[in-house]
Amino acid sequence: MMVRRYSCGSCNRSYKNKSTLGRHRRYECGKAPFYKCQLCQKQFYQKHHLKSHVFNRHPEFRLLRF
Repeated sequence: MMVRRYSCGSCNRSYKNKSTLGRHRRYECGKAPFYKCQLCQKQFYQKHHLKSHVFNRHPEFRLLRF
């Protein structure tokens, strides 16, 4: 079982690493997702999460540029 020691005071998310909590606070907490998949409309806070999504969920479009 993974212990998550670092909790966000603004939402119910918690993280194993303090640096990950810091990233969450800077880029995600209280903000709308910035990146949207043009194929299925799923939204992401980080560009590399969108790229990973397209690579795994839409393999026929792996060559798309973002």
